[in-house]
Amino acid sequence: MKLNDKQRSVLIVAAIAMVLMFLYPPYQWIEDTRRGPRLMGSGWKFIWSLTSDEMIIVSVLMTEWIGAIIVAAILVFALKDN
Repeated sequence: MKLNDKQRSVLIVAAIAMVLMFLYPPYQWIEDTRRGPRLMGSGWKFIWSLTSDEMIIVSVLMTEWIGAIIVAAILVFALKDN
């Protein structure tokens, strides 16, 4: 399948979006207490500023990536030449 310029642009934007999602991932901060682990907070943060107590929520990150792939695929097929 040969891609036209619009389709190529969609794929480039999707790839850039996925890289940005990786660089600014969802995380959760879990602290060990006497009663066991406790969720202290969550959100999005630059990957290089995560501390040892903060973990990337891989399931949310994968859901974001799958959503980006689905949207990109729909746009690529919608923008194909007739």
